Amino acid sequence: MPFFKSNRKLPYPKVKLNHQEYYVVSPSVARDLNGVSVCIEGTVKEKPRITYYSAGWPWSIERIIEEDHGHRTTFKLDDDLTVVVKGVALVKVGEKVKVYGRVKGGILYAEIVISELAEYYS
Repeated sequence: MPFFKSNRKLPYPKVKLNHQEYYVVSPSVARDLNGVSVCIEGTVKEKPRITYYSAGWPWSIERIIEEDHGHRTTFKLDDDLTVVVKGVALVKVGEKVKVYGRVKGGILYAEIVISELAEYYS
């Protein structure tokens, strides 16, 4: 990770939420913006998958001490963009959502998910 902030300018509009700036892009464009914070709107295309993950082996003390464990929600948006939310985000197929997060390796790791019924912050 560099010690300086990148001055890369992108030709997309910006929106500011919780003291963070996000580029407003479509799901098809977001996949190619590696390392960029984006805001996208889309429709949930498949049933969300909620999984439990933990650090360490089941018998190790690390599993109790480590804080890297919990639930992860994974779902796909328009153009097959995969969204990963740390925590449980209850969204349904066909629901319109707005997702704020950072793209890494073609996957959007969500920080905020705003659905029709609730807002999820991770």
